[in-house]
Amino acid sequence: PGHGHSGGVELLYWQRSYLHELRAKIADFAKGKTELAESEKAALVEHMNWKFPDTKLDFFLINSADPVAKELAREREGTVGKS
Repeated sequence: PGHGHSGGVELLYWQRSYLHELRAKIADFAKGKTELAESEKAALVEHMNWKFPDTKLDFFLINSADPVAKELAREREGTVGKS
């Protein structure tokens, strides 16, 4: 049950590739900041749609950019998992 046809392990590899690219691109834009400017979010969407043309995940990309930037900044500071 779910959306679309069943797939094999290649779907997991694709998803991993997508998420790695997303984090890397957000890190490029954020450079330690916890939020991206609207223009950076637009450029992120453009890049991801170019790299993964069949995804149509613009809403996800725009709404995940700042939380991911914040997570990356915390990782950079070494504060992930610390309260």
